[in-house]
Amino acid sequence: MGSLIEGVGRRTLNQLGYVGGFTIQLWEGLRAIGTSLPILGNRYRWKASVNQMLQIGVSALPMIALMAVCSGFILALQGASELRRLEPCIT
Repeated sequence: MGSLIEGVGRRTLNQLGYVGGFTIQLWEGLRAIGTSLPILGNRYRWKASVNQMLQIGVSALPMIALMAVCSGFILALQGASELRRLEPCIT
């Protein structure tokens, strides 16, 4: 009976330690948001923030278009292969 209670207590303490670590990590992340956002933290970061948004979003459009074309080619090749397998069933 004692080992059962000890096992339950050990697992409970492990879970409480996990939840406590997660809570600490969450709290540290929330505290860091104030210094990293351009609205709340350093107000002189607007130019850098907008520049980074443009680099991530607008400047990535050529790469996204290339990937879309390549994915379209792959899907067309696979579709043609599957349709070729169905051709004897149709005739």
